[in-house]
Amino acid sequence: MTLTPPTRIEVIQTYGSFRYLKNHWVFFLPANGAVKLIFFIDFELQNMLLKTLLDAVIESAAQRMTEAFQKRAAHLYRSPGGDARRPMLINSENQ
Repeated sequence: MTLTPPTRIEVIQTYGSFRYLKNHWVFFLPANGAVKLIFFIDFELQNMLLKTLLDAVIESAAQRMTEAFQKRAAHLYRSPGGDARRPMLINSENQ
């Protein structure tokens, strides 16, 4: 894992259940206080049975992971008055 504060996290794995796994998080921090996050993942499993099973659930798993990230960010970064900006999910289909 490589951390480049405050804008990038990069993970590369070449062992375990994966033939390879690469992902990165890129944070854009505009002056208006909003944050845009781009998450990218590319992987290949070594076991074809696991690959087949994962293909069936990957979209819902990615959605749950994104929602958990947004919920945690809202909790951590809410304003002192208790209000939190509603996070907006941006994906490749609506960019």
